[in-house]
Amino acid sequence: MAFLFKTLTLAFLISLFLLAGGLVTFFVSAYAVQPEKPGMRTDAIIVLTGGNYRVQTGLGLWSEHLAQELFITGVNRDVKRREILAEWKGEEALPHCCITLGYEATTTHENAIEAKDWVERNNIKTARIVTSPYHMQRALLEFRQAMPDLVMIAHPVQMEDYTPRELVYWKILFSEYIKAIWRGAHMLSGMDAPA
Repeated sequence: MAFLFKTLTLAFLISLFLLAGGLVTFFVSAYAVQPEKPGMRTDAIIVLTGGNYRVQTGLGLWSEHLAQELFITGVNRDVKRREILAEWKGEEALPHCCITLGYEATTTHENAIEAKDWVERNNIKTARIVTSPYHMQRALLEFRQAMPDLVMIAHPVQMEDYTPRELVYWKILFSEYIKAIWRGAHMLSGMDAPA
């Protein structure tokens, strides 16, 4: 009985250590992440809604002609195209073509499925993925699972919606870390339990 208790205690401590180490690594990578290949042109820019400045960042990249196609996934059903375009405050004019809004997704997993359908319909081979830094790892996890052949460039939003001085920043990071672990574990096990 004592041996079993010691074994379980050791397993718990090791698990706790690994969880804490992964959490620190996740925090550091989320805080330090930078856009990949900022000047490289892709077939499309894909924006995941949900965080501040994501749409504005996608519109900005589109205005720089880094892709002809702009797809925004997870748009609220009440939001119209003209309202999205009205958010643009930059000096460069937005292209006249081509922006598509996806209204079906409400989770990151659904963002990936919605994007996959659009990517396949439009023969997209390369895409710049735009989301918040703290959300990028989980978003890429889902997107790579759904579209392993799509060449993806991570473009985390550089404007901070929250700072490390705010408690909500750490709550969001911790929540994203747990969701990423949970989803990754289900992917590895072959189960489909989106988060």
